[in-house]
This record gives sequence, structure tokens and C-alpha cells, in this order.
Amino acid sequence: MSNKDLVKAFFTSDFYKNEADFKKYIHPEVEVKWNGSTGFLHLNFDTFKDLVLEMGKSFLSMNAIISHVLEDQNQVAIRFSYEVEMVEEEEMVPLADFICIWEIKNNLLYKGFFVSQPADANVDNLYSFFPN
Repeated sequence: MSNKDLVKAFFTSDFYKNEADFKKYIHPEVEVKWNGSTGFLHLNFDTFKDLVLEMGKSFLSMNAIISHVLEDQNQVAIRFSYEVEMVEEEEMVPLADFICIWEIKNNLLYKGFFVSQPADANVDNLYSFFPN
């Protein structure tokens, strides 16, 4: 599997509700630096796993709408938006927009740099994640 395919497979997997999927893609010495609308997070394997599995309890499903994936040697950049089906809702709703850079080591996601913001339900924003 290419590095690009590895990153895409992670974000389209059930990693957020299945610990086995999380461990399948994430290096045991992972380091994630995440800038979001609520501030900065510096995560290791356990804190990243706990965060995503706790988050996953709120969603019945989560769909990554990927617009860009770029690869340079052992690094991959990806831009995507998540839409989620929540327990309280009957349809998919926009959750957040992401740009992530991953360093790959031993075919696992090793160092991640995330920037995220709450999704904007504006039609122009939503369509920006679909290829022309």
C-alpha cells in the first residue's frame, strides 16, 4: 500500500469506534500536534486513541470527503471534511474541515500535524471538497 493509500485508508476506516482499526494504522510512538478551534493538543498513542474513541461514541457513522492528497517521500498531506451521522440526527451533518500532514514510518502513521475547524455548512464550502 502506498503512503497516500495508507493515509486515505486510515481516515475512511472505523478507527474512531474500533480500537483494532486504530492500532492497524497508528505507530506505537505516534506524536500528533493538533491546532483546532478550541486550542492546541499534543497527543501520544494513548491520548490520541482515547480522544478518537471517546469522540466516536457520539457518532453512528463518519464519512471523510477527501479533496486533496499529496505525497512527498515519507510524508502525506490530506485535506478533507468529515460529515457524521449522530445519535440525535437522522441524516449526515457536516462536522469539521481538516488539513493533516503525516510522516510515515514502518508503514504506520508516525507524526501528524493537524489543523481543523468546525465545518461551515455554506454550499460553496461544502462543494470545495469535491473535485471539479
